Amino acid sequence: MAGYYPPPPPRARPPPRRRGVTIDFITCSLNYRPNLRSTPRILDLRCDNLPYPPRGILLRYNGMDRELSEWFFARREYCVTHDRALDKIDDALERWQPNRHGPRLVAIVRCKAGVHRSVAMAERLAREVRRWDGVRITMRYVVIPFPSWSPYDFGAELE
Repeated sequence: MAGYYPPPPPRARPPPRRRGVTIDFITCSLNYRPNLRSTPRILDLRCDNLPYPPRGILLRYNGMDRELSEWFFARREYCVTHDRALDKIDDALERWQPNRHGPRLVAIVRCKAGVHRSVAMAERLAREVRRWDGVRITMRYVVIPFPSWSPYDFGAELE
């Protein structure tokens, strides 16, 4: 497929001091504000600036489906955003101090509806981070139902 960027190879194993940390990935819409009083936030990634997929893909699949993920990560913008987010997570784990920050960290990934772009990005990030030694992952998908929801209510363009 022209323009396809394969996922990057797994990163090197992190140092042993990272053992025991759990990263909670939360996917949500832009207007959802999670209550995170005591949990350090290591990433707040907005995916609303990334392009929408074609209507046929958008209406049939969500961010957990392989077809949608392949469409996203065949585009350079998604791969660049993914790599930058992975670097931010890696940098945050380098600075992580269990006695000061606690055993849990939060990575929030947002888009307009919290169903397609944010979920695909969080799934791919979690898959990469899960390979790192001593790092556990949890996923939370926050979807706020709309009375008559359509991706095109949020500005998706028809192709």
